[in-house]
Amino acid sequence: MGRVQLRLSSPVIVLTKQLENLDTITSSLNYGSEKSSFGLSYRGLTLDDLCRQFGHYNINMRTGAIIGLRQLLNNNNNLIPYHLNVLIPTISRLISSEKRNNSLDRQLMALLHTVFSSVESTDLAPHFSLLMAQILRGLAHTNMRIKQFALSVAKIVMLFFPELCKNSSDLFDTYLTIISGQRRIPDKQV
Repeated sequence: MGRVQLRLSSPVIVLTKQLENLDTITSSLNYGSEKSSFGLSYRGLTLDDLCRQFGHYNINMRTGAIIGLRQLLNNNNNLIPYHLNVLIPTISRLISSEKRNNSLDRQLMALLHTVFSSVESTDLAPHFSLLMAQILRGLAHTNMRIKQFALSVAKIVMLFFPELCKNSSDLFDTYLTIISGQRRIPDKQV
């Protein structure tokens, strides 16, 4: 009778496969705990799901996402400073968006109040330039309604974060241009 030899894989390969499986399990556990620790909106959506819906082409879908995000942040406002890297780009993108209605504007203003009221200026400082860029983009827009909305957002930012706004020369120059009555804000020469 012949001998049957069983060849075992090297212990290093087995150990790395076990570690990969363990990493997969722990990452899925961490994702689940992150989901439950932050909470869900009234429709059962997470923060990432709601932020994805902000870019939807349907205005009603966007408005629903804003309402859901506001409800989620009102219930968990202590976590807002930790998610500013997602919230500021998502929210500020809608400031100069052309697809809008009165309902979306009101809900977006309420969401901005919710976010700004629970954030310190030191937490917002790294994201302030992106927020100001979107506000200035709205102020330079040809549509008067978008200009007015961007102006009201700039007013809110100045009320909540005056120490960040006083160093923004672009905002000051844009206000001077608006006050002087020019219809179009000239492009800056680099």
